[in-house]
Amino acid sequence: MKRDRFYLFMRNLHFVDNENFDSSTHPCAKLWKIYDVIEHIRKKFCEIVSPEDQLTVDESLMLYKGRLSWKQYILCEASSGYICDFLLYTGKSMSLLPEFSSYPQSTAVVLHLLHQFLNRGFRVTVDNYYMSPSLADILVQKKTDIYCTLRSNRKDLPPGFTKEKVEKGQSIAYQRGKVMVLKWKDKRNSEYACYFP
Repeated sequence: MKRDRFYLFMRNLHFVDNENFDSSTHPCAKLWKIYDVIEHIRKKFCEIVSPEDQLTVDESLMLYKGRLSWKQYILCEASSGYICDFLLYTGKSMSLLPEFSSYPQSTAVVLHLLHQFLNRGFRVTVDNYYMSPSLADILVQKKTDIYCTLRSNRKDLPPGFTKEKVEKGQSIAYQRGKVMVLKWKDKRNSEYACYFP
């Protein structure tokens, strides 16, 4: 497509009425011109496919080194990569479900994305950015399995877990209820948390 034709499309393509916009009441003021389209796409992703039992939550599906004014949080099927739901974080105005607003943002994002899959026996993998022992406890109560890497500086970890040194080839594990954290050393220390049904 030639540049002039592209600009012609851009000038004439509108999804909202510019006269009726109120930034104080809009749920996502930065993306207000395309918000309705994004919401329509997000709802269709949720409706069309019922995913297999393994899901993953991450910040992106593709490597992108450019700059964006928002972050994306994506829930997708682990085997196919099909997007089941997503959130666009554009600042404090991001609206999450009210029942998860009391949690830290990393926990609330995971619970918001998984809300329709909780109590249904799904298995979830998350990045270490999202993982905390409190998230694992919540998901255990909601009958959802979780497997993930873990940052060693997270709150609520067993005191010996972060301080104890592990030699190459050795491992240590701590278990509380149905949640277990595991540390081992291969080339470097690796920490994992998992839930055992």
